[in-house]
Amino acid sequence: MVSAMNALLILSTYGAFIFAILGLFRPTEALVRRIYAWVPVPALVIGVISILRPDMEVRSLPNLLLGASVGLDELGRAFLILSAGVWLIAGLYSRNYFANGVQERLFRFSFLVTYSGTTGLAIAQDAASFYTGYALMTIGGYGLVVNVRNQAALLAGRVYFIVAFFGELLTLAGIIIAASTASGFSFTEIIESIRTSKAGAWSFWLIFVGFGTKVGLVPIHFWLPRSYFWAPLPAVAVLSGAMTKAGVLGWLRFLSGYESNLASAVIVFAGALMAFYGVFFGVLQTRA
Repeated sequence: MVSAMNALLILSTYGAFIFAILGLFRPTEALVRRIYAWVPVPALVIGVISILRPDMEVRSLPNLLLGASVGLDELGRAFLILSAGVWLIAGLYSRNYFANGVQERLFRFSFLVTYSGTTGLAIAQDAASFYTGYALMTIGGYGLVVNVRNQAALLAGRVYFIVAFFGELLTLAGIIIAASTASGFSFTEIIESIRTSKAGAWSFWLIFVGFGTKVGLVPIHFWLPRSYFWAPLPAVAVLSGAMTKAGVLGWLRFLSGYESNLASAVIVFAGALMAFYGVFFGVLQTRA
């Protein structure tokens, strides 16, 4: 039973990417159009069931990437239920949202790609799998932002992609530095390397700022308002409801074991700044 649930979880995660590709071809496009909104249902059901059966073992896939490990722990379960729930609601709402067939096709493709990447983050149990899902989510997110395909939306997409690319470079650099002295690629081994190695502080700050670009950390938050304004409403739901939370998940996965008074102070200050900055400048806007 547990092995079957693990297999279904993996299939529902990466199967969404296969459906995204199938939706590009005319013979299978009609099928994908009918079912794409329901793709998150298996992951959502498994996430809820796993609350009652928390014994889902981590499954090793030695021939995938650098030797991938996938499964659900408590943190991954919470993020999976959140992501699948948001994607299901947004997908059902989007079914009658688009009057333009080209916009609908681009949204459907990007919707499934970002879902596959985001759900992949929830079940990833090693650094390589996590970063792969993160990159896939970022690439799909570009299609959601530029869906309208006018000049302003393309500019918003360009800003989004540049900031996201910058953040991923920093994140990747931090992970590589940590992995160079780690005994493996699991989260536990990477965290231990960041906590104990001489270059651990470099890894911490690179990963912190890198994932901070996705969270909307001040002052690298400026891509968010423009992207939210031009993305269609169902896309904004997944961008704000789940994709920006992927940065928080990255912080928790990679940085939770680091102990530093300076890091603690910076994180608390950054959180307070984001909360009060958003309110103060938000009430002054004339185009809320």
